[in-house]
Amino acid sequence: MKRKWRRVLSLALSAAMLWLPAVCLAGALGGMAIPRGMMIHARQALERYDASGEPMLSYFELWSDGSRVLSREVGADGALLACAFSGPRGHIIWQPDTLKASRLDASAVFLPDYQALKAAFGRETAVPGQMYAGRACTAVLLDDSDLDADWLRVFVDDETGFVLLCEAPLFCLRTALLETLPVDDARLTPPDGLLY
Repeated sequence: MKRKWRRVLSLALSAAMLWLPAVCLAGALGGMAIPRGMMIHARQALERYDASGEPMLSYFELWSDGSRVLSREVGADGALLACAFSGPRGHIIWQPDTLKASRLDASAVFLPDYQALKAAFGRETAVPGQMYAGRACTAVLLDDSDLDADWLRVFVDDETGFVLLCEAPLFCLRTALLETLPVDDARLTPPDGLLY
């Protein structure tokens, strides 16, 4: 049982790894532009490092219509490990196999917000006309001229403003797929029968 809750905590901690001075909680979705009646679907991999410097990979899939976001952590084999939801009515995490859930005061789903990231750095170097994950985007290097070690490389989707790549010295979030689909309320709703 403890191992399963560690998976749920892993989802929250993985999201916390992205917590920089400028990260947007899901639900606010900062500079993202999702057309009314549409939602985004993304598949991402997060590479971070443990205390010994060994890389750890986590895989995520998320859906959002701009006001609600559902994120699922999946194993390398595609097995569902943990889920998190944020929306106007609150924030929830749950274990998919037992449906054991917890309500949170803050979202466990974090999405890098380009405008907030940009505001946290002193210098921006943008190169438009790039492609990443099959999407037209702008590549950006954010850094501070005073601190050579403080930098962030970001690829921002031109259509939606979604951060496709967010790379720093200690982690890298990569998007393998980003698509815009008609809103599917079933996909953006926690399952029935959650046990709190």
